[in-house]
This record gives sequence, structure tokens and C-alpha cells, in this order.
Amino acid sequence: MIKNRLFGYAIFSALICLCLTACINTPQPTSYTIYLTRHFEKVSDVPDPDLTAKGQKQAEIFVSLLDNKPITAIYSTNYKRTMQSAIPLANTLNLTVQNYDPRTPEAIIAKVTNEQTAQVIVGHSNTIPDLVRRLGGQAQDLAESDYGLVFAVTITLLEGQRIKTETRKMLLLDKVTG
Repeated sequence: MIKNRLFGYAIFSALICLCLTACINTPQPTSYTIYLTRHFEKVSDVPDPDLTAKGQKQAEIFVSLLDNKPITAIYSTNYKRTMQSAIPLANTLNLTVQNYDPRTPEAIIAKVTNEQTAQVIVGHSNTIPDLVRRLGGQAQDLAESDYGLVFAVTITLLEGQRIKTETRKMLLLDKVTG
């Protein structure tokens, strides 16, 4: 009887060890988030406009939204309004804004998905929704008057393969009064 009980405990202990070993060796998913936003409010009716005072405040709020995130790169098109939207965050995080060409969206998508780290893309009302969708997220088209919407596309990988994509929208920046 005691022998049977000891044998049972030995089997039970062995099974527990096997389960623990399997848990330790099971690959865990990893995630990273790409934050995308259209430039903030701009001066109207001028070529390559600057941000308005309200747009500059939106850029400051954008900093407070993301300054605690592990951002490794910031990308912007080469226009005053997009650069002015991105530079305050870049300065806070001690990063350099890297330019991308909005006419070749596949290039910026390849770059941010290959890096697999938290990054920021600043673009335009006619490019940001497309980039969100190319990343696997969901986005509605933006009107010319839409400012302050930040898309957070989180990509989850397991052993290098995408297993999930989630989109969050943050509309904190429209509350700025100008």
C-alpha cells in the first residue's frame, strides 16, 4: 500500500515537472504599437502651411499622450505642418524625425513592420487611414476638417507570425480650444 502511494506521488510529481517544463518552453506572444495621426490644425489657403496656435497646442498634447511610450522612431512627410506636428514629440524623446514619401505607402509600412517596435507616423487626411488599413487596422476616411485623431495599431506576433491586430482611436486632441 505504501509502495503504491509512493509510486503514485512519483508519477504525479513527474507530471507536474513535465507541465512546468512545457510552460517554460512555450513561446510567448510579443506586441508593438504604431501610432498614426494626421498633422494638427493648419493655417488655411496657403501653400505648405504652418500649424495654427490650436495646432501647436494639439502637438503639445500629442507629446503628453506618447511621451511615456517606448517610441523608437518618428516618421513624417516633408511638409511644414507634419514636421511641426512631429518635432515636439521627437525633441521630448530625443529622436530625429525621419521623412517618408506619402506616394509610396508600402515603403513606410515595410519599414515600421520590419522594426517591430513602437513608432509614430504623421501624415495627412488622405494618407493616414490608408496606412492604418495597410497595417491591418481599421480606419474610416478623414475629412479635411478632421484633426486630433490618433490611431494606435497594435500588432501581436507569435514566433514571428502575426496572430492579432487591434486598432484603438484616441480623440483627445479635438478638445483643444483655440
